[in-house]
Amino acid sequence: MESRPHSLSPSVLGFACTLITFTVTILL
Repeated sequence: MESRPHSLSPSVLGFACTLITFTVTILL
């Protein structure tokens, strides 16, 4: 299952950071 975890890490992390920042901005 973890054959290529580093392949989607950058994309997932970037998307997560953007989504979290956007959500926090709305909540605040």
